[in-house]
Amino acid sequence: MDLGGQTINLPAGVTLLYKEGEIINGTLNFSGSGVIDGDLLNKDLTIEGDVQLNDPVFQFYPERWDIVQGDVDMQRAKDNSLGIQVAVDLVHTLSGSTFEIDAMDAFFYGKGGFNYNIVMPSNFHLKMTDNTHLRTFPSVDEYSTFLIMIQGVENVKVSGGYLHGDRDLYGRRDNLPRSHTMKIKTGVNVVIENVHMSNATQDGLAIESNRFAYDANYVGSNNVLVKNCVFDSNSRINLTITDGRNITVE
Repeated sequence: MDLGGQTINLPAGVTLLYKEGEIINGTLNFSGSGVIDGDLLNKDLTIEGDVQLNDPVFQFYPERWDIVQGDVDMQRAKDNSLGIQVAVDLVHTLSGSTFEIDAMDAFFYGKGGFNYNIVMPSNFHLKMTDNTHLRTFPSVDEYSTFLIMIQGVENVKVSGGYLHGDRDLYGRRDNLPRSHTMKIKTGVNVVIENVHMSNATQDGLAIESNRFAYDANYVGSNNVLVKNCVFDSNSRINLTITDGRNITVE
């Protein structure tokens, strides 16, 4: 169903369920207590109004979110990053709590220095499988290639999947752009479980906090569990903990 760029205003209490097909090229505006099936969400459909998902567990399908898998150029890797972040933000807005990714093998690249790829919201579980491979596109910017960033949020879980850094993609060993596959920077109640992190130019996982402890607005990382993860061939060090409390590594 192509909406032709129109906004469709739906009355209160409408539930839209997926029975194959798709709705594209327009906006659905729910006037109250709306419900939408997560399988209807895609990059070409805007959702507005009072609405939530019919199931808090959302299954991510790369082809619906402008993700091109395999070898790509830098712009395409940036578009991949934008596509997956749009999906994460929309699912969170619609009261989704679990974001599941199965088969995907794609490169990602932040839009510039200190711009990251998947930025996690609070109260959210990114659940991947052994078929999920997130890859860092070779960078020309500092810290643009964190595949997953957990910053200033709470109640976050990342499980499963393979995070591949860009250490071996430059044809040299020195003066590589600095980045980690994942960073926790003031995360409270965070679980990282069964994640494979490899080949970062710096650290596989770095745990720290926003600001310094003497700052009046300091909030430290707290209650972090890193469990059953694999750290392999990250260039500086595999796991770094520079600030936080109640951090457990198993």
